[in-house]
Amino acid sequence: MKNNKLLYCFLFLPLFLVAQNFEINLVQQKEQYLPGNAHSLVFKVQNNQQITATFIPEIRLPHQWKSTTTPVQTSLQAGQSTILIFPVHIPAAILSKDYEIILALLSEQSATTEVRFNLHVAEVHKVVLTPHQSPDFIKAGDSIVSTFILRNQGNSVARLRYEINQESLIRSGIPDVLQPGEMQEVEVVTPTNANLPKSTGKAVRLTVEQLNVDTNPLKAYARTTVIPIEAQQEDVYHRYPVRVSGMYIGRNRNGGYADGFQGEIYGKGTLDAERKKHIEFRAIGPDQFSLAAFGRYEEYFATYTTDRLYAHLGDKVYSASYLTEFARYGRGAEINYENDKFAVGGYYQKPRFIEDMTKQFHGYVAYKFKEKTRLASGYLLKTYQDQPDVNLMFLTADTNLFGVVDLHGEYAISDSQFQNGQAFRIQATANIQNLLLNASYLEASPYFQGFFTNTNFITANMRYRIHPKVNLIANYRKDARNINQDTLFMAAPYSERYLAGVNYKYTKLGTITASVGKQKKNGPHGNQEV
Repeated sequence: MKNNKLLYCFLFLPLFLVAQNFEINLVQQKEQYLPGNAHSLVFKVQNNQQITATFIPEIRLPHQWKSTTTPVQTSLQAGQSTILIFPVHIPAAILSKDYEIILALLSEQSATTEVRFNLHVAEVHKVVLTPHQSPDFIKAGDSIVSTFILRNQGNSVARLRYEINQESLIRSGIPDVLQPGEMQEVEVVTPTNANLPKSTGKAVRLTVEQLNVDTNPLKAYARTTVIPIEAQQEDVYHRYPVRVSGMYIGRNRNGGYADGFQGEIYGKGTLDAERKKHIEFRAIGPDQFSLAAFGRYEEYFATYTTDRLYAHLGDKVYSASYLTEFARYGRGAEINYENDKFAVGGYYQKPRFIEDMTKQFHGYVAYKFKEKTRLASGYLLKTYQDQPDVNLMFLTADTNLFGVVDLHGEYAISDSQFQNGQAFRIQATANIQNLLLNASYLEASPYFQGFFTNTNFITANMRYRIHPKVNLIANYRKDARNINQDTLFMAAPYSERYLAGVNYKYTKLGTITASVGKQKKNGPHGNQEV
């Protein structure tokens, strides 16, 4: 028995010593490796022998993996360690799973040492759609044949759905499944009108949606000019559309009949062939507010706009800021100018549907630091019949944090002869993957004389997408009080509401929502809960 044990020791001792000749570790091994990219594999090798060891490192990779490192002979003294770096390129279309790599040390003093490592290749969804061929010109009545190239540059199977122009069609044979590395040509045929009166540019659109991943649809366009068969004489005049209409209104109420006539002139169009200078005007009168359930009052205005200038004269809803004057209908004049960095403007107005306020004057200036960061400051003067003038100043700021959170804030103060007040508001919207959050808070002091007075207002909304067609929703709202609105608007009494539910989108245009909630109202007859 003892002889057998000694024999086993002599047989396996060389193998044990060989296994311990070198200690090999993969440094900073990632959880997942991206296909189509180059990764540096860093190994730490330590000589555990009592003698200097000379070896040649060799990395053995799966099929189609490539390494550009040339093996170089390396010597390590006893107990010494070194770092070996192997740049490795992983094929783009390789499937997502664990792959085995081997680091072998070919030594002259001892047997070859091999250590195996498992690397996990991540799953990548990447489908690319590009326009390929489309005719520049075509005769009216012929069909436009446009081709698009669809490539699956990821390493997972793509399940696809196609959308095109309403009048177009896709020639048969296109797949709704695209394998990794596969390329497909999609041909879209679009008929044209043979009686086309003048040359027209026709845009052919192809939209591809991936069904198995939550990504934005892919869109590609091809543009072709359609030339008429018999060109018609083109209208050389630049025409401005104007509509003239009239209305007779009659009403029988409480045994008495009243009637009246109201006429309207309305125009909206451009002043130049490039369609950059827009003008709109309206004149409707006389006032027949009392003759209809939703009364028609007189209104006169003219508006001129370009890409940078806005000018308005007449009736409209004027607005300074959310806290100072959110919406006030009246007659006046407004002008605003804005370029890529600066904005300046203001208005003068006489309110129409609030009795004690006689006029307003507003001015502001704004500066845009970058695309989504803007700072604005403004002044608003309100004059009244039977009370002192009110001066309001406000500061607003808009920005974006980390690319997912939009922030808006405003601070305002009011100053009059007898009392001062202040108000602030903050609103945040976050869109993080499947989660959409929106919350705002407003507070106005008892003596703030803007659009709100002695007000607390809280609202919060949440939507979480658990499936492409199913959303969880939640809402909390505590209504504002003491809103200084026009008499045409109706403000509900103070209320507080909680709501939670689920939303299911069963078709592209149809949804079903099931929710449960609780609402508390504070009206003229006391508190009510629903």
